[in-house]
Amino acid sequence: MAFDPVPWATGGGAKHSPEVARTDTYGNSDGTEGIIKVGDLKVVPLDVPGTAVNVNPGSGRALNRHPGHAGETYTLRNATATEVPIASTGSGAGRSDLIVARVEDPFLQGSPYSPPADVEVGPYVFARVISNVPAGTKRLQDVSGHESDTGITLARVDLPASTGTITGAMITDLRKVAAPKQHTQPLFYSLVSGDTETLTATGENGEVWPNASTNSWGNLEIPEWATHAYIQVQWNSVFVPPGSSYGQMWLQVGGTGAGAPLVTQRSNWDSPNSTGNTRMVFALADYRSIPASLRGTSQRVYPYARILGGTSSTYPTINASSSCQVTFVFQQRAV
Repeated sequence: MAFDPVPWATGGGAKHSPEVARTDTYGNSDGTEGIIKVGDLKVVPLDVPGTAVNVNPGSGRALNRHPGHAGETYTLRNATATEVPIASTGSGAGRSDLIVARVEDPFLQGSPYSPPADVEVGPYVFARVISNVPAGTKRLQDVSGHESDTGITLARVDLPASTGTITGAMITDLRKVAAPKQHTQPLFYSLVSGDTETLTATGENGEVWPNASTNSWGNLEIPEWATHAYIQVQWNSVFVPPGSSYGQMWLQVGGTGAGAPLVTQRSNWDSPNSTGNTRMVFALADYRSIPASLRGTSQRVYPYARILGGTSSTYPTINASSSCQVTFVFQQRAV
């Protein structure tokens, strides 16, 4: 096959093919597909729930799946909220519908779509309902008969029987960010000679452990785009005397005590019942959403722990041989 005669972007009034333009979009976006910003094209109930949903404003990219057009991408935009009617269910059974943004280009060879009355203004992209899909469906192209559709999946609406009013509880968000960002930030604190901290708190609020008198950790720099994070905390070389004790540990960001804006799950530790001193690693991992109030800010981290049981002679201690590390893997997801 010969080259397309006009490469992007030739001057002098040369006429470029839409295929070349779509190829440029594909290359500039690394072949990714989905919404552009995390809040784009979200499907929500009507302000007064009824027999329709709204697709919020936003933009996205859709890979061209028409045969013979691999490596091409459409860019689509929804300037204002678009209302999409949803058919009611009868008394016999419920139903699942997909809400998608589909590009319907009639100018591709073998296209099933017809040109609009005004080819200059279209429309060529629509919010469509793909009705009665299998339960749990997450992608337009997984539905039989729609494998070659060019479009991005926005949501699934799961209607019970005898239902016409769509509520938020019936909507499952299926949007994906086309090119999500990711950033890893590790923080580390090492105790120095003479430092010794024995975990003694038994109350629900626990204690900061290790409790650096200054912010020896450095600050956690939370990207503006970060919506979620994988969080790992590890207490290394914890000294545990003979006997048995057990407790919990967790991490707080942005504040101490109750009411911190970001708190991980509480993970348990349990020291062995031994006859000699033991060095252990305490660790936890969690996945949390980042509150909007923390995005784009610089925050301190506070590792917490508490004793749930055991005797004071067996409580764990950190000293100059110990360290603590916190790792955040920030992610960007649809919200």
